Amino acid sequence: MAKTTTKATAAELQATDGAADYEITELAPPRIAGRRIAEGQTDIRLTEEEARAELLAGHIRPKGMPRRQRKADEPQQGTAALNAD
Repeated sequence: MAKTTTKATAAELQATDGAADYEITELAPPRIAGRRIAEGQTDIRLTEEEARAELLAGHIRPKGMPRRQRKADEPQQGTAALNAD
């Protein structure tokens, strides 16, 4: 009898271990949730508790979430008040 392998979907993995996949942003420090990030690493699997502070800091984003693109003519936050004079 031959052994068969199965691939679990992301939803199945999250249901079993409580973790989800996240993309690492350009703002990320060398460590995320206490884990060292290898150079060139683009994703990480974290539990909701591990990811909470990193999401708020902008170090990670949920996998598949589109990146926000700043428009060239959109003023950066905080510079409008300086240019108003």
